[in-house]
Amino acid sequence: MHFAESGAFTGEISADMLLSIGVQTVIIGHSERRAYFGETDEILAKKVKTALAKNMRVMFCFGEELEDRKSENHFNVVAAQLKNGLFDLEAKAWKILF
Repeated sequence: MHFAESGAFTGEISADMLLSIGVQTVIIGHSERRAYFGETDEILAKKVKTALAKNMRVMFCFGEELEDRKSENHFNVVAAQLKNGLFDLEAKAWKILF
């Protein structure tokens, strides 16, 4: 899902378009999107906020690369991903949507 309300973003789709076909849950932050498409914590935070604003459920992915684990930096990587991607949310955003 893309964070923009509308526009041409090849390979991505807006929340409204997903909702229009019945999609209510999005996966955000998958390691492949981070690695191959350069999705940063800032981009992922925007995506999370957009999805929640549209009352979508978010499956937020986080995790380290093998090199992070080998260098024993994996806890710092995961902590940063969670902090930067989710901790800026308002308290009401943490409700569970069913």
